[in-house]
Amino acid sequence: MLGRGLKPRQIATKTGCSVRVVYNWVHSWHYLGIAGLLGGHAGGRYPAMTPEMIATAVEAACAESLTLARIAQKVEEKHGPLPCTLETLSITLKKQGLTYKRARLSLKNLWSLYERIPFARQKLL
Repeated sequence: MLGRGLKPRQIATKTGCSVRVVYNWVHSWHYLGIAGLLGGHAGGRYPAMTPEMIATAVEAACAESLTLARIAQKVEEKHGPLPCTLETLSITLKKQGLTYKRARLSLKNLWSLYERIPFARQKLL
């Protein structure tokens, strides 16, 4: 694309990547030729928890108000030893849309409970 006269910013827009990535491709091409472009990125680290473990953690967290340690215990009961730290479990739950502040529900969680469960509306009003 550079050979056709396009600017790196235009190439980045067309390919959906950043300008820095385009420059990295150009440098790889100049130093290693076609072999530099074939190497690519290996994809990073694998997730610490399996999708089944994440589902169990989300179910345990939604069922009742638990601390992270208790959620980890529930996951360990079903799947064996937890392959990560409590901090990683917390980050994983946050990616699933669950946040915790000690063992109490926050206002954000109360509002989502209000939207999901009909009888909760009567308790909140």
